[in-house]
Amino acid sequence: RCKAPEHLPFAKLANATDEYEFPIGTFLKYECRPGYYGRGFFITCLPNSVWSSAENKCQRRSCGTPPEPANGKMTVNGDARFGSTVNYACNEGYRLIGKTSIACIISGKTVTWDDDPPICESELK
Repeated sequence: RCKAPEHLPFAKLANATDEYEFPIGTFLKYECRPGYYGRGFFITCLPNSVWSSAENKCQRRSCGTPPEPANGKMTVNGDARFGSTVNYACNEGYRLIGKTSIACIISGKTVTWDDDPPICESELK
């Protein structure tokens, strides 16, 4: 028998269950959570009483590369996919107007950057 499977941050059981143990050969269906994409998948209770792997079954959605501000630079922390952040800084002689960082977040059934990139404005105004 297999114990209840671990919580998966990228997928959820398609049919919730309160069971704590499952017979060998049991299949459980999963769906990708918001922020991830992929087809539904199954894990199986194997003869050694462990679940088959769910690794790489759901991929993080991409927010796309945000535009780099004129007279500034950005550093993407991650790969511009769900959960990533972007930090901004302005070149010398310019000041940052807006947020210093934005994040790729869930929005409805997709993902988006949580704000617009900042503007780097000349200090010589």
